[in-house]
Amino acid sequence: MLLDIVTPMVEEPKDFVNGLDTLWVLLGAILVFWMQPGFALVEAGLTQQKNTANILMKNFVDFLCGTVLFWILGFSIMYGAGKGWIGWEGFVFIGSDSNVPA
Repeated sequence: MLLDIVTPMVEEPKDFVNGLDTLWVLLGAILVFWMQPGFALVEAGLTQQKNTANILMKNFVDFLCGTVLFWILGFSIMYGAGKGWIGWEGFVFIGSDSNVPA
């Protein structure tokens, strides 16, 4: 009797795995993106007023370079098919067959 109740519950989550994976990646990305303004505010508060624009530009360039490098290398290393822990397929999202939508 208990097995009949539990069996449908175990089969249903398979349909939601792709959506939950996407949600987790987006949540992680949102948290990382919100760290950048925090770093900018901390660094701007610890410098003289005349250097604030330089610090904010440095943080923006840091975010820009990190985003581009993740697009080129990071996604394929994280989610690409490979024989070990690191995947070597799908650089710049080309030929990526992961379950995370590009």
